[in-house]
Amino acid sequence: GAASRPMTVRDRLVAEALLPRFLAPGDTARLPVLLHNLDLPDGEVVATVTTEGPVSGGGRVAVTLPRGQRAMPVLDLRATGAGEALIRLSVAGPDGFTAEREVRLTIRSSRPRLAMVSATTLAPGQEVAADPGLARFVPGTASARGIWGGPVAYDAAALVQSLAFFPFACTEQVAAEALALAMAPDAMAGPDRVARLQAAVSRMLDRQRFDGGFGLWSAERAADPWVTPFATEVLIRARAGGAEVPQAALDAAFRSLAEEANYAALDRPEDIAAQAYRLHALALGGRGLPGAARRLFEQRGRLPTPLARAQLASALVQAGDTERAEPLFAEALSAPERRAWHVDFGSTARDRLAVAVLLTESGLLRGEIGPMLARLPGADATPARLSTQEAAWAVAAAAALGRDAAPVTIALDGQALPPGRVVSAVLPGPVRIRNQGSQPIVQRVTAVGLPAQPEPADRAGMRVARRFLTTDGQPLSLDGLRQGQVFLLVVEGRAETGETHRAMLQQGLPAGWEIQSRLPPGEQRGQAFLGTLSDAEAFPARDDRFAAAADLTAGQPMVRYALRVRAVTAGSFELPGAEIQDMYRPGIFARQASARITVLPAE
Repeated sequence: GAASRPMTVRDRLVAEALLPRFLAPGDTARLPVLLHNLDLPDGEVVATVTTEGPVSGGGRVAVTLPRGQRAMPVLDLRATGAGEALIRLSVAGPDGFTAEREVRLTIRSSRPRLAMVSATTLAPGQEVAADPGLARFVPGTASARGIWGGPVAYDAAALVQSLAFFPFACTEQVAAEALALAMAPDAMAGPDRVARLQAAVSRMLDRQRFDGGFGLWSAERAADPWVTPFATEVLIRARAGGAEVPQAALDAAFRSLAEEANYAALDRPEDIAAQAYRLHALALGGRGLPGAARRLFEQRGRLPTPLARAQLASALVQAGDTERAEPLFAEALSAPERRAWHVDFGSTARDRLAVAVLLTESGLLRGEIGPMLARLPGADATPARLSTQEAAWAVAAAAALGRDAAPVTIALDGQALPPGRVVSAVLPGPVRIRNQGSQPIVQRVTAVGLPAQPEPADRAGMRVARRFLTTDGQPLSLDGLRQGQVFLLVVEGRAETGETHRAMLQQGLPAGWEIQSRLPPGEQRGQAFLGTLSDAEAFPARDDRFAAAADLTAGQPMVRYALRVRAVTAGSFELPGAEIQDMYRPGIFARQASARITVLPAE
């Protein structure tokens, strides 16, 4: 036989610290402590909150609780830095009851991480002082590194790091990070390079469709004709860089590329550019189509970009046809300028860097390497100035061009570092650096972290605006916002260039707010005051901001979104400004200034 009965398992007294989802540096939050006496005798309950990490506050509260009653005394927390904080709650009550609770709270900001780069050339035997200036950043967020050697003036290691911290993740952006990690040596990318590369490959494969192509934001979207060969090339290079790439995934990508290469119409410039990339990716993977490459060579006057010429040249090199490849490379070098073009995420800087990689790997035109190197971006090619495409190919170019570089020897504060083609070291603060070699070397010092002061409002080619409304459409003053109140946030972005932009519109959330829902596109019944709301290519899921990826064109230069938001935590919080930016031309953007808002306790 068998029998059963319900059984309740619970503490005699419930104790819980009600924390917000996160805090930003400088925020102050009211911390309610829920105390519910379920089964203890009537008596005094004492709760003590202690903190570890980048927060301060807490304290001791005591309440008298009859059985079955509850109370919610309040303490204060202040975020003093960034990172992970530990909140520990200790409770003591009648009948010898004690309990401890621990919860971790993330302290982060929606401000973008800032990279400050300085570059110089050290003569043989020269010694200089270097100060990375870590005081400019929020405590606990900053790190500094020196890089010596290599053929380029920009800091490729800082670009690898910036790709890892890019806040969104379409297939192109994930593949750009994987390309940098696949090409960079460990001295440039860090000792965990292969593990990070493997994680990026896994995210890429999540975007591969049933037919082998790659969608821009998901496997459910149509295959992107340029992203598919880019992702395929990155998977090939990732395998060579140490990652495990399933052969079945590569075979499916090759089949998709071969089918498109054989049957795609080549009527528009973007069709020609995609065809050149397909042929390059297939040849790089050992599945080349020499006949198709030679047919496209006969139409080389239609190749729309320097990169398309170099990619077709690379495909011909793989087929052993250097006679046709050399003039294509020469044309890519002699006419490097191009207009920014959203179809292939490209720019003049991206093409120059990618052409440098492909030409170096081909072994052709060796006499052009020096002049080509002089035309590459310099020390001002910082993470804030470069798109993900430019940053990834800058890392690849630094790695490809530096394979034959002479070793360098450096001493920090009199201690010699192990020599190598590229030498790097963490800089904890001001140091003295000496070039102990016999050749001049390029030195890059980069400090990365969360800026202590937010960036001011600014714009170039775009506008961004937002409104706060009550649920019936009346303007809302944030000065009187109370905990539990629900309101509407409307955010708009507009391009003023008359061009097409792959844009990202975002609004960071104060720590005391939560998004309840995003209103659907179109007109809203009973809420004509919102106007017509826009759809988007994607809404990247982030818990600290609203974000929407959308294409802005000359015919449709504006997008508008509306959110239903609730104030959930009382306190004082940083309200980030709304931002819109062309993801592949960072210089076209609009940014509001940040502010501070207060959420009052519920009445």
